[in-house]
Formats: sequence, C-alpha cells, structure tokens
Amino acid sequence: MTSHPAPGLTIHQPQRGFRYSLDPFLLAGFVLEGGAPASVLDVGAGSGVVALVLARAGVATVHAVEVRGEWAPLQAASARDSGLDVVWHHGDVRHMSAPRVACCVSNPPYLRAGRGPVSPDPLRAHARHALAGDLDELVPAMARLAPRVALVLPATREAEACQHLRAAGLPAQRTLRLGDRLVLLDARREGGSGTSSAPLYDPASGFSERVHALYRRAGVALAKGAEANT
Repeated sequence: MTSHPAPGLTIHQPQRGFRYSLDPFLLAGFVLEGGAPASVLDVGAGSGVVALVLARAGVATVHAVEVRGEWAPLQAASARDSGLDVVWHHGDVRHMSAPRVACCVSNPPYLRAGRGPVSPDPLRAHARHALAGDLDELVPAMARLAPRVALVLPATREAEACQHLRAAGLPAQRTLRLGDRLVLLDARREGGSGTSSAPLYDPASGFSERVHALYRRAGVALAKGAEANT
C-alpha cells in the first residue's frame, strides 16, 4: 500500500496490518515548531513517517531505528521514491550503538506489554504494545543519545512519561495537550514550563486549528477522515 501525504512524499506500508495516522505528523510539526534540530533519530520508526517528514522539512541529518526488520524494504522504498536521505538502522535502541543526535523523537506504543489482547500481526502488535521496551527503558535510552527528546503519547501516560524524562535529566520544556486524548512533549536539558491545551477534534467543525497548524508546520495536508491512533 502506498500513500502520498504531501507533494513528493511517498510512504510505503504493508498491504495488510498497521497504518500510520495523525500522530507522526503532529509529532513532526511539534518538533519543527520548537526549532528544527540539526540532526534527529526517530526511535521505533515503523514505516519511517516522522523521519521522512523531518528530512523533507530540511533537517540535515536524519536517522531512524526500528526493531522489526520487516519494515526495512518499505522504509528504503519510501526514501528512494521520495528522494530523501535517511539513515536506517535495524536494532533495539536499548542495546545498540546508535548515533548521537540533537534530538530523539518517538511515537512509542500506546499500551504496556500484557495489557489487553495482542494482535497476531507482528507489526501491529509492536506498534500498539510495548513488546520491545516501555517508557521506563526507551526514555533513558533516548536521553543517552540526545539532549532533546520529543514524544507523542496518549494523554493518560503524560505523568508517567514526564517522570521518566525528569529522571533522565530532561524535564519537559513544552507540553501540548490535545483534548483528552493526546499529549505532545518536548523535553530538554534546560527544562521549562510551557504548557498549552487545544481541542483535538470537534464533531461539528472537525479538527482544531491547532491540529491544522501542526500539519502545516510539517508540510502535510490533513486528510479527511483521518483519526488519531488511540
């Protein structure tokens, strides 16, 4: 399956199984809004959407790491067909020698391992459940590699994520809560306390202007019928 979320941007995904949704574009826009980093590592990259969007936006050096090798040919095809340079790594960021960068970004699995039924599709299972490390392991791993970490998470995990970020020496500098469903965190060594809130979606008017603004920042059109991956 192939999609074109922006002019010149091609994303290859499995014919069946997990599909990206709002989250990667919101995260990319949020990162760029806070100041485009010189280099990025996308952790748990999946199809590589965040990495590709940031490369398209002009981030000079973009790396991406994914533990599931099935994504590798799709990632390579997407970068080739989009004319973008991304360095793809296959491995577990908790245990591999990953490059040091200016910022680590991640759209980690929403659910803890052992919570709820796990999909028989391995790509969907790893995208939804923390089968290769949860926040308590991923956050310290990212903090070792960068002085800035940006995450998109379900709102119910904000306190937990902030706790792990503070413990890793990266307190949240910018926090954006979108309705009661999603939270975006931009954590840095220097810390900060900028917190804002906005609606995510209204049945009468559609996605909020804040959501549209993040999409514009990412250079992506917000498709009708898109849904948050919650």
